[in-house]
Amino acid sequence: INDAGWNEFISMLSYKAESAGSRVTLVNPENTTKECSRCGTLTDKEPSERRHDCPSCGLSMDRDHNAAINILQRATGGMPGSNACEDETSTARQVSSMKQEAHALRRG
Repeated sequence: INDAGWNEFISMLSYKAESAGSRVTLVNPENTTKECSRCGTLTDKEPSERRHDCPSCGLSMDRDHNAAINILQRATGGMPGSNACEDETSTARQVSSMKQEAHALRRG
């Protein structure tokens, strides 16, 4: 990444993903740590706060885990609240069912 701009990196990553039968989905990261992955409520946090505690629905989890679920939902077209009646494990099962293989990028 240090030698290439983000657009070039995304192009290389997309090319490699396609050749491996996969795809890259770009996701806007805005508010992924502030948005509740269960109900969609935005909650302001200080960068030092490591937990997401939703005042609306009561969801409490690691801030990065909450952000990862939000990114997954945005990438797959899911909406906040789509798992509102289920526990966290339903999302964890969704994540584990996705292809986990990573391929290294090598320069010429």
